[in-house]
Amino acid sequence: MKLSAIFILVMAVIALFAVQSQADPKVSIKTIKKVGKIAKKGFGVATAVGTAHKIYNKLKNKKPKGG
Repeated sequence: MKLSAIFILVMAVIALFAVQSQADPKVSIKTIKKVGKIAKKGFGVATAVGTAHKIYNKLKNKKPKGG
């Protein structure tokens, strides 16, 4: 998944919470923590996928030596 798609997804979630908070001016600390955890997991997955992709490409493009 592209980093821009993850960014847009996170911004959409934050926008949803912003709309809900306008109706009720109190912002729950639990809600902020949940969004933080979701964002952290999302970026962790993106990092893992990027690393796996780099390793795959490196092994795929490796040519036999001395052949």
